[in-house]
Amino acid sequence: LIRYAQSNHVEFCLVAQVNGQPIGMVMNCDRTGLDTDGVYEPWLAGLYVVEAFRLRGVGKRLLQKALEVAQERGIGTIYLGTDKESLMAWYV
Repeated sequence: LIRYAQSNHVEFCLVAQVNGQPIGMVMNCDRTGLDTDGVYEPWLAGLYVVEAFRLRGVGKRLLQKALEVAQERGIGTIYLGTDKESLMAWYV
């Protein structure tokens, strides 16, 4: 995670903290590991917020910051998806 966080490449990791303790994270990955022929890449993965800090906007801020970092690195589009229909409303 440290390597991702400190890199200037397509791949990066952001960690939200409170008083030095991690409370959430999101990663931008260059490949999905799926056979998509480069479609839907790069993509955001591992969006997670610890339960005690959910519903406080932490996930939203992580996603906003991920978009900012991607733009700073010249990444025009990043993808985010879920196979859980119940989560889809969170990402729109």
